[in-house]
Amino acid sequence: KLRSKYQEVKRTIDDQIKKREALPKKVNLFDRIKEEGIVRLCDEKKLFFDWLKMNAIWSKRKIVELVKPYYKDLRDVNRFVNSILNSRTYVRKQGRQLHVSFPPQRSKRAREALIALCNYANSTDNIHLDLRFDKITFSVGTKH
Repeated sequence: KLRSKYQEVKRTIDDQIKKREALPKKVNLFDRIKEEGIVRLCDEKKLFFDWLKMNAIWSKRKIVELVKPYYKDLRDVNRFVNSILNSRTYVRKQGRQLHVSFPPQRSKRAREALIALCNYANSTDNIHLDLRFDKITFSVGTKH
């Protein structure tokens, strides 16, 4: 039984290797665009998306600088920032105010770093998203 399972896995691997070897070593991106009928963005749209990417990079860099004092290792800082950016947030509207609440953090260090980040975001008055809100408030949820 184990031998037949081994043979089946070996066959699958061999098939995958044959498929990979059949693929071209290099692919010309321009040819691929023509084959797929992909329409390239006009310069204005490309510039806009480049601007969005740069703002995301600057924002992430600012977040890293704000929470760096709470961690000893830069890898831990990056891990924390990525977890915050990928975490679920709770957003509720109250009148002309938008409340954004992050879930409670497991460690004391992460909680302190996130509270500092929220305090910084709440102290700045230049978050204008043109969403018809007078104020956006950030907070960290409490453990139940």
